[in-house]
Formats: sequence, structure tokens, C-alpha cells
Amino acid sequence: MTCSCPKCAAEIEMNAAGISEEGSYTPCPECKSRFWIGKESFARRALQKEGKLYCDACGKELGCLTVCTGCGVVFPDYYLLQMSKPQRRQIEKAKFSWSFGPSSKPAKQTYSIPQKSTSVTPLSRKFLVRAACLVVFAALSALGVYLYQQNKMESEYALNYVRALYGMKSGTDFCLKTCVTVSADWKAKADAGQRFVPHIAADDESHLNEVKDQVDKMRQKMEKPPQKFRKADEAFAKLYSVYVRLNALTVTPPSSLPNFTDSVTKLDSEFKTSAQELKAALPAELSKALEKARTKYSGMKDF
Repeated sequence: MTCSCPKCAAEIEMNAAGISEEGSYTPCPECKSRFWIGKESFARRALQKEGKLYCDACGKELGCLTVCTGCGVVFPDYYLLQMSKPQRRQIEKAKFSWSFGPSSKPAKQTYSIPQKSTSVTPLSRKFLVRAACLVVFAALSALGVYLYQQNKMESEYALNYVRALYGMKSGTDFCLKTCVTVSADWKAKADAGQRFVPHIAADDESHLNEVKDQVDKMRQKMEKPPQKFRKADEAFAKLYSVYVRLNALTVTPPSSLPNFTDSVTKLDSEFKTSAQELKAALPAELSKALEKARTKYSGMKDF
């Protein structure tokens, strides 16, 4: 095993087989300083504050990793090399012995029943430690995957949410603009005593249907909103209902001009009110996404 002196950093070849768990001091062949080296189990890693660690399987330096990059062993035992003996090894348990003076009474004969040993062997202790570490690692990995998936789902929902809002806003603006044109033509014909059949241009109707199809596609992607976005989704559904009614009114106007203009005015007011309620119900993530949409889409600046 090749290691380095903790004082002069000189490379030293060590016989790993001769390193015991009790450890020992070894002189550096270059600077002659003495350093301590001993073998320890992975369970002691949490107590380790200094020194260098080398894998007991292949001798490669571990650093702060819990997996040996040399041989691929997970949670390996290691050789610890540092200037002084670890303090935890310097504390030895006191040994006590009890003795009694001779007694004139004959010793009472006692019998003991052999009991099964419940002590944990070093091998089983190592296995239990590694098993516990693997369980914790698996739990943390599962938690990380869950949080990643949750964050991805929330990001996708926020993106579809603002795209659908942009579609509804642009569609609503086009509906109102088209309704103004139809109302003006209708009134001019009525004032001239001419008969007028309210309708919109074929290109305008095609554009409105195309915008609505895009909004509906975004809406389908939002069928399962995250729990934290439920109220925002309800507010979106209310705004969407107003948008659908206004779109239908624009494509198929009623036979009465007063009814047409009155319905357009009411739906315009209802859309603005629902939009204000929606913005008030937005959580921080959706509010941030909406702010980005205002800078990206010119039609969203006044939303």
C-alpha cells in the first residue's frame, strides 16, 4: 500500500497485512518523524476529523468518499494515518478486580446454567452497519427522485398554464375587435334601412377556431394539476368559461343588434373580473411564470 507522510508528504510503501486494529507508530524514512497508522471499520467514519484514509481492500486513498474509486467497494473499512493516536483510542477502560479474605465457612457450591451468547460479532456488526447505511441511502434516493418528479410536474404545469392564458387573452382581444367591426357594419346598414345578416369573415372565423384549438390542447395537458395549484386551476376554469362564451358569440352573433352589443359588453366585463380574481389566486411559482410571459408575449402586458 502506498501512502504519504502527514508531515513531509513523502510517499511510503506500507505492508497492509502488518497493520492491526490497535494501530502503531511508524517512522517516516524521509523526515524521521513518527506517525500513527491503524485499521478501522467504516462505522468510525462519523468520528473521523483528521488524517488520511486508505481502502483496506486495495489501498487507494478514500478522501471524503464513501465508495472506493479503486476497487468499487461501498462503505469500505480503511487504514487511518495521522500524526498522533486518535483520542478515542487513548481512553482505556479501567479494569477492576475484587478479592475477598479467607473465610472459615465452607464455600457454597453453586451451579450455573450455560446461556446462549447474545453478543454481536465484528463481522455481523459490519454487516448491520452497511445494511443500515444502504437503507438510508435508498430512502434518500427515493426522496430525491420524488422531489425531482414533483418539481418537474409543477414546472410543466406552470408553462402550460401561462401558454393557455396567452391563448385566451389573444383570442379574447381578437373576439372583441371582430365584434366591434360587426357592430359598426350592422349599425350602418340598419341606419340606411338595409337588411344585414351578422357574420364574420371566413379568415377571422378560421383564426378564432385555431386559437381555441391551441388553448384546448394546453387545457388537456393541465387535467391533473399539482395540489398546490388547485385554486389557481379553478380560477383558470372560470376564465376559460367566459372565453368560450365570447368566442361562440363572435362566431355566431344573435339576430338582434342591441342583444349582440349588450352581450359583448357583459362578457368583456366578466372576463376582466375573472382575470383579476385569477391573478389574486396565483401562488408564487405561477406569478413568477406570468411575469416572464408578460415580457415574452406583447399581448400579455395588460393582462
